[in-house]
Amino acid sequence: MNESQEWIQRYLEMGYHDFDPLLMYYANNNLPLIWKADDDWSKMGDGTAELMRDMRNYGYAGGLCIPLFSAQNTRGLVNLISRDPSHEDIHDALEGRAAQML
Repeated sequence: MNESQEWIQRYLEMGYHDFDPLLMYYANNNLPLIWKADDDWSKMGDGTAELMRDMRNYGYAGGLCIPLFSAQNTRGLVNLISRDPSHEDIHDALEGRAAQML
């Protein structure tokens, strides 16, 4: 993860993992997802909208999530969060940080 310790603490204290749309997405999807905190999250419920507003308040604008799978069929994800998810930043994530992790 590339989030600050302060944000991770807030995420856990608020129980955001219970309605994090990225965690819900990967339960049933295998493709990477480029997302923005300012996207329309209203269909995901009030908790998701609150999470994204709070994430934005901490300076995070969006990111790239990449699914991970093990031989035992367990799932995980890498979430590369950005303060400015411009096309250049997403390209850097795909070619740089993410490529080094694969």
